[in-house]
Amino acid sequence: MVSADQYAVAYGAAKKAFELGYKRPALVIEKHIDEIVGGRFVGGFLRAQFDFPVESRLEPFIYSDSNPDYVVRLYSWLDAHKPDVVLYLLDSTREIIADKPRNGGRLPLIQLERRGYVPEWTGMEQNNDLVGRVALRRLCDMLNRNPARGGESVSLLTLVPPTWIGVSSDLEKKM
Repeated sequence: MVSADQYAVAYGAAKKAFELGYKRPALVIEKHIDEIVGGRFVGGFLRAQFDFPVESRLEPFIYSDSNPDYVVRLYSWLDAHKPDVVLYLLDSTREIIADKPRNGGRLPLIQLERRGYVPEWTGMEQNNDLVGRVALRRLCDMLNRNPARGGESVSLLTLVPPTWIGVSSDLEKKM
């Protein structure tokens, strides 16, 4: 298996948010997506919080965006926890949060995967093009040589690390 490292994506984004001066970074993730990757987004985010002061630690918002009350629950959660930046995955989450009225302007956002062109985008590039190249190379290697050599097996896991991309004007204003 070759995959983007979702644990490193969430961990790195949370640490970067704190480095940029945010004191209450939050994670908004769809439950079914985090389950697909074995809880790696939530795991990385929670681990990063161990290095934050206790008052900065926020419970992630883990709920499915297919539920009819998703927006109401998300807005209620944002009001209750008052994050100063939100880490998220889906474009629809960005649009929902951007539509929420907020004193002081828009809530700064950090996306956990680039999903097309967005002006002033900030977040983690999961390097999916590299994941594909590495997967193809691994498959070619498996087909062209004896996998028993050198301890290789089909259960080998390769995780491709993410890359931090940019700082949006929203984030720069906060700094």
